[in-house]
Amino acid sequence: LVVSQLDPRLGGYDEVKSRESRRAVLAQLRTTAGVDAAAASTVVPFGDYTMGAVVQREGPRLKNEDPEARGKIVHALEYVITADYFRTVGLTMLRGREFTPAEEEGAGGTPVAIIDKALADKLFVNEDPVGQLLQFGADSGTADSKPMLIVGVAPTVRHDLFESKPEEHIYRPTGGTGSTRTFLYARAAAPQRADAILETVRGQLRSVDANLPVMFVKSFRSQHESSAQVWILRAAAKMFLTLGLAAAFVAVIGLYGVRSYLVTRRTREFGVRMAVGASPIDVLRLVLREALVTTAVGLAIGLGLGILLGWGLSFLIYQVRPYDPVTLGGATGLLAVSSLAASLIPARRAANVLPMTGLRAD
Repeated sequence: LVVSQLDPRLGGYDEVKSRESRRAVLAQLRTTAGVDAAAASTVVPFGDYTMGAVVQREGPRLKNEDPEARGKIVHALEYVITADYFRTVGLTMLRGREFTPAEEEGAGGTPVAIIDKALADKLFVNEDPVGQLLQFGADSGTADSKPMLIVGVAPTVRHDLFESKPEEHIYRPTGGTGSTRTFLYARAAAPQRADAILETVRGQLRSVDANLPVMFVKSFRSQHESSAQVWILRAAAKMFLTLGLAAAFVAVIGLYGVRSYLVTRRTREFGVRMAVGASPIDVLRLVLREALVTTAVGLAIGLGLGILLGWGLSFLIYQVRPYDPVTLGGATGLLAVSSLAASLIPARRAANVLPMTGLRAD
């Protein structure tokens, strides 16, 4: 899946020419060999730009401050899209249909809309929303505030990495609108090298209008990974990884110091044990067993806190698993080995204490 951003206004295009350019580019892409489907939208998921609308079921208009508005008036993310949008981005309609080419071109009649499952569950509990009317721009009173016929229900998707749960979406056809931002999507007909499909899309854009301002052409994965939110998350992850490794190193040094101090304080005890028949192996096992108990208690507490923190982050960041066995197991294993390694040198020193040296110790 390739996504490209066009901004005709930067080239001095008026609304009519912007709309014509979008139509021409889409028509060209849809007939291009190697391209299975093409569509456009005003917003890209995980991008830095959003549009919103207030919607309710058809009926008397409600205001946010109305007591009866709770649960009946919903703030939804708005996507203005063309026909074939869901097929192009790889989503299957749950009920109903996508917009038709006539609706994409702004044909007359009752305005239509597609809503996602999250919005359907809020406004049409235990009902089929397809064929029902929706009041778009319910509390605005503007020209866009009008009843719209629901023709389909789309899957619920996330728009933001930091959403605790997917937000409600409403999709409108582009119709006669001319947007300063247009995101074009093109899906390859068969698996192929990313460079090949990217170059195909670039070539088609240039062939339609060489002066059309194209902000970027990249794979959808690249678009997602280059977003500011992903960069922030990765930078934070690297920073916390560095701080975590530094903290683990300091903890190992501190643990070694504490173990060394405790062994030194117990020199007389070890001398007495060896004088009455304990072997160096017995003393080594004693010290390591105590270190193992302390390590196990600390790891149990840390593991519990780590799981609790992961559970909390799973509500804040998209697709964060609260219980990652590889991460938790790796961190636990690293700390366990580090702790036992830090205890090994003091334990060996305790095992080498001579009985007479221990008995003479203060």
